[in-house]
Amino acid sequence: MFILPLISIFYIVIARARGARVCYWDLGCFTDEPPYPERLPQPPEALNVQFLLYTRHNMDDPQTLTVWDIEGTETSHFNRTADTKVIIHGFIDDTDVEWLINMKDAILYREDANVILVDWAGGSKTLDYTQAAADTRVVGSEVARFIIFIKYLKDYPEERFHLIGHSLGSHIAGQAGKLWKGIGRITGLDPAYPFFEGKPPEVRLDPTDAIFVDAIHTDGDANHKLAGFGMMDPVGHLDFYPNGGMDQPGCGESLFEYVRDQGVWGGGETFVVCNHLRAVILFIDSINSDCSWRAYPCSDYQTFVDGNCMTCGDAGCYSMGYDADKAYTAGSPVNMKLYMTTADSYPFCHEELHHVKLSLSKPPDCEEYKAEQLYLRLRGENKSTENTPLLKDHLSLEHKSDSFEFIVGSRKGIGSIRGLDLRWKPYSDNILSSLGVFAEWLFASDLGTCVKLDKVRVDTAGDVNGTTTEVVCTRKDLQPDITQTFQLEEGCL
Repeated sequence: MFILPLISIFYIVIARARGARVCYWDLGCFTDEPPYPERLPQPPEALNVQFLLYTRHNMDDPQTLTVWDIEGTETSHFNRTADTKVIIHGFIDDTDVEWLINMKDAILYREDANVILVDWAGGSKTLDYTQAAADTRVVGSEVARFIIFIKYLKDYPEERFHLIGHSLGSHIAGQAGKLWKGIGRITGLDPAYPFFEGKPPEVRLDPTDAIFVDAIHTDGDANHKLAGFGMMDPVGHLDFYPNGGMDQPGCGESLFEYVRDQGVWGGGETFVVCNHLRAVILFIDSINSDCSWRAYPCSDYQTFVDGNCMTCGDAGCYSMGYDADKAYTAGSPVNMKLYMTTADSYPFCHEELHHVKLSLSKPPDCEEYKAEQLYLRLRGENKSTENTPLLKDHLSLEHKSDSFEFIVGSRKGIGSIRGLDLRWKPYSDNILSSLGVFAEWLFASDLGTCVKLDKVRVDTAGDVNGTTTEVVCTRKDLQPDITQTFQLEEGCL
């Protein structure tokens, strides 16, 4: 029988500015020496980590499970025949945030599971990020101890645990996996970047932390200038980079627009963390979705945008989100990077991806022309894509002829392509903008005689073989700020 005495927790601090060490009896010892953050973690009493159990028997009324509380755990609704999902929030959050409740509800709607929310608000609800990052090691140790407690008390296999962490919660899950090997799965939702990017595996989430580790990156900082809160480095067996892992669609609104729509506090928070939270939202959307969430293996996002990864290849495609583990087999490569696009609002999943190559030209006597935005809609025999903005920055037509490449997604398969709609919005700087309608007329009148659409090539992604369609074969004038429809012409295939 599994009976352990209640062990009092104490700590010993060796006070030095750097190189200090603290021990919390059954949780282990911790240091502030490199490669760890320059802080010692707080004691367990200050962090007050709690494990809140939800099942289909108590979907809205959690039961608090406590390590060493054998009677309370035995009489709880914990089901030893069901899988266990452990959800761990990140910096600033606690277990009352909306996304945690939404994820819990979505999982219980899909399956009869034990869903445990880990509340470490004693460490996360602070403006001191450095301290919160240091505290993740103690919280991770508490999660590992909890898993061991359940394993031996309930004769429950550790491979049935699935830890799901957001931001700092990803690394908490990784810490738990380092301390107790054999955890079934860890999912990192935009693992936190500061103090973890570029660090060795003992510091951050790593593929060795569970039998299967997957991560979704949505707020990366490719140039390491602290523009994003999330990591770009791969940390799992499968690493998914929707929309390149940064600058998510729908997250580009101004602060004013967010405040107008959500109020001062809600709008301000969304403005700051929209990209960082998108990993959570995409994961929740995937739980009860009938979309494939297919992502394509590729070396980097630019290669993907260039259309060089439009089939699954020998490595195979995988589904991002809740079902990411379904096709992965032991012995497959680790740190596999997979790319896809998503929509800017619910439902986010793009069932079908199309690589679009626009070939444009201009007469020799025309100067350089720029587009502020290009809008494209592909028309298929079954459906059409949404009117999709293609540019994150302006486009310059500098040479006699230039080609530009994009990825356009569709929520449903559109069938064989029959044509497209295209609108070119001219670029205007602040001086031209100040001239108003006259400047637009002046700029647009020249554009209509200078920019020609020569050809559009569309490659539709597929598991094994994609399909290719060329939509335009003769030079067409592109009129400014007018949606023009181009039909498939015979002889263009």
